[in-house]
Amino acid sequence: MHSRKTLALLALVFASCAWGSVFVFGRIALMELSPLQVVTLRFVIASCVLLPVMLWQREWPRPRDLPAFLAASFIGVPLAMFLLFTGLKLAGAVTTALLLGAFPVLLSLSAVLFDQEKLGWRGWTATAVSTLGVGLIVGAPGQDAGWQGPLLVLASLVCFSAWVVMSRRLMQRYSPLAVTGNVILLGTLMLVPVLFLRSMPPLGTLHADTWWCLAMLGVVCTALTYQLWNWGLKEVGTHTSGVIGNLEPLTGALLGVLVLGEATSLGLWLGGGLILAAAISVSL
Repeated sequence: MHSRKTLALLALVFASCAWGSVFVFGRIALMELSPLQVVTLRFVIASCVLLPVMLWQREWPRPRDLPAFLAASFIGVPLAMFLLFTGLKLAGAVTTALLLGAFPVLLSLSAVLFDQEKLGWRGWTATAVSTLGVGLIVGAPGQDAGWQGPLLVLASLVCFSAWVVMSRRLMQRYSPLAVTGNVILLGTLMLVPVLFLRSMPPLGTLHADTWWCLAMLGVVCTALTYQLWNWGLKEVGTHTSGVIGNLEPLTGALLGVLVLGEATSLGLWLGGGLILAAAISVSL
């Protein structure tokens, strides 16, 4: 039992760090591709990995639940991911990663709005501190795109919060693997026609670095990590998972500086620190 919990903790740590690397891989891929192209190719690759598992498991949406699956797929994949990667292109990896620290606070607020949970003084204080941190990041020197990139990232986090609420309810009737897999597959089916209508990427002329980043985004940062996270979450619980999840923005910000050499400022790190402190507060 002890070794199983240790493995679950390691799975959560790996998933969080892998998700943190999304901002670096995405930023590199965006040098050659548009946000729509990166998001679509990422999920096409992830779907190719997940499809054999889904065919083996054979747990598909029942007709009465299909509208809920379609809504969760649209909000969690095409909409949220397009907003996130467009924001990433405008704001950079460091800013995007630090803003992602606001996600646990948004989840707490969604629990108040949709599940009638009580937030308490600590939750409302965390919300105020996180909001202050967002303001510091948006107003930090060196933001070439101004407020547009951070605003798109925050909009994507709102969509992700709605997706979590929908997925939670679906997981009352389906396994985590079935919910995650079906949402990714349906979301990919929504993305592909849009890509054909808008602009197909020149697949034959893409650089090797771009293909490597797309493969990492699709296989490691999507198909593998979603399953590891769901398994770890089931084994150790929400609170511990929430604390470990704060490795994601920290990892993304550090990689943005070390790998991409992005410029930072005191206001950026101070804002990020406030957001992370608020996230840890609501996760404990």
